[in-house]
Amino acid sequence: MAALFVACFAVYGSDTWYLASMRGLDFSWHVMLGYSFEAHYRHGVDLLFNFGPLSFIYTSAYFEDSHALKITLRLLYHAIIAIGIVHLLVRQSSWRLALWAFLSVFLPLFGDALLLLPVMLLCYSETRRDPQDRFAAAVSVVLCFDVAFAGLVKITPWVFAIPALLMLTIYRASLKERFPLAAACFVGFTAALWLWSGQRAGDFVNFTLAYVDAALAYNADMGLPVSGLLQGLYAAGALLVLSSVSLRDMRGKILAILLFGYVLVAYKMAFMRHGEMPSMAFMALAVAAAAQCSVATFDRSRARRALQAALGVFAALSAAVTGNAYLAVLPSDWRSGYVEMLQERFLYFADADYREKLVSTWRGYRDAAVREARSAFPFQGVNGPIDVFPFEFSLAYASGLPIATRPAFQAYYATSRRMTERNAAFLEGPGAPQSVLFSITPIDGRYPTLEDPLAFRAYRRLYRLDRQTADALLLVRRVAPASETEDCRDTQLAFGQSEPLLPVAPDQAIWAKITLERTWLGRVAEFFVGPPVLNLAISTQGGQSTYRFLREAGESGFLLSPALPNTAAAGQFFDGKAQGANHVAAFRLPTPETALPIDWFQPNISVRLCTLSWGP
Repeated sequence: MAALFVACFAVYGSDTWYLASMRGLDFSWHVMLGYSFEAHYRHGVDLLFNFGPLSFIYTSAYFEDSHALKITLRLLYHAIIAIGIVHLLVRQSSWRLALWAFLSVFLPLFGDALLLLPVMLLCYSETRRDPQDRFAAAVSVVLCFDVAFAGLVKITPWVFAIPALLMLTIYRASLKERFPLAAACFVGFTAALWLWSGQRAGDFVNFTLAYVDAALAYNADMGLPVSGLLQGLYAAGALLVLSSVSLRDMRGKILAILLFGYVLVAYKMAFMRHGEMPSMAFMALAVAAAAQCSVATFDRSRARRALQAALGVFAALSAAVTGNAYLAVLPSDWRSGYVEMLQERFLYFADADYREKLVSTWRGYRDAAVREARSAFPFQGVNGPIDVFPFEFSLAYASGLPIATRPAFQAYYATSRRMTERNAAFLEGPGAPQSVLFSITPIDGRYPTLEDPLAFRAYRRLYRLDRQTADALLLVRRVAPASETEDCRDTQLAFGQSEPLLPVAPDQAIWAKITLERTWLGRVAEFFVGPPVLNLAISTQGGQSTYRFLREAGESGFLLSPALPNTAAAGQFFDGKAQGANHVAAFRLPTPETALPIDWFQPNISVRLCTLSWGP
């Protein structure tokens, strides 16, 4: 039965879904993941993202050259996870196997939770492994491969894996084990996979800095309000899991600390980054609960084990409901959806005719997606290379033109100083695009020019408006950059205090740098529950409007006036004919509303306001 579980889990997780569309914010970056792998982009140099060089295994766009490799890697990755589950958590227990078989129906549908699982399994392996047990050591080694692999797919596993490996190394050293098996294997596999994926050894430091920077930017600016009830349910479940660890010996204490790190990372990756999508956190919680009722460190009381098992099932069902994953396993044509998917995927490996038919279907999806994106391209006779702002990389990909994307290629996450500076430097360099398909499409109610703020300033100086439609602009690179001058003044504000702005000419603008200093208590609270949502209120001829304010983008500097609420207003700005109706007469930062009664920021807000002028 255990062998059947391993086979089913590996095959079920080996495939991914493909769509007949590549439009929209999320599907657009899926296209970039596949394209960047096949185009040999250098991560940390050509591409800055919180996904790494092996992330192409999760793309929903079909790329024929890398598809077979993607299936092979996914099969290997899931097989190692299943082997770890069987060796560490199941053994010969039929009810444990049944519990993990239930979880396996949903687990491959939640990518972030699945990426954390090898690290958690490694924690159980290294805290329980006998120094003389060679098979257990071998299991730890292959789990290290999965940990390294997951870390080069996305940053999330690194956030948990690196401190966990450090703690495990110290613990194993306390057992008189001289060779740091887990840490050494993780480093070795990471280096090998990095080079194997076509990356350069010298880029790894830049990649790591960009990786961490993108993760911090996500934590700072991607959080959305989420139900207090859901957070309370997760917190209660996490406490139940942590209370199940025996603290009678050092092994139990180490495992308790590691599990606390695990549930904290799961909380941050779901509630703090995606807000209304906590399904990843609940799935990770289900895994932790099921693991704890399967190991010897747990209180042997049947009632306590049953409680953990029930928590695992409840959390998995909560994840399925909040993430709509149950739709993937509902009965279809009198057969279980899960069984149907298993059958199809086994046939993919066993039946060449069936495999070719399925590949033909995927080619059809790709061709339909490309046709749809190409038909949405708003201009004819465009010269390449081309980029698209703020996202919709799929339009550039489908256009057939040479592509020159900004390293942080989707504006909504290019909010950190490092990423927006790299984008601006790219636009200054020889690899910059000749044409830019531009529109105003901010997310989450943000002030539009806070997304990749330095790119706005670079576009105004380096590009001119060529053509426009109601929803898109075509910016074309100038023969020579426009000259730019600035006249600045500094001031101090408080939350809620309004600051008037002097009027400027239609071909001028006001650039703002707004710096909020966090208190030490605010920094601590931000680490655990995320930062408070900040707002920016502006006054124009049309009245007052409130937008979401992004702290780090504000520190980098952004275009404050004229306001660019839509693409038409952006067209006037790039053409040097901004209308007075969009001039910002005054602005203020309302006092943030938070659930915690603490001072998140220092009372004084530093502001620099610069009048920008452009000439020939």
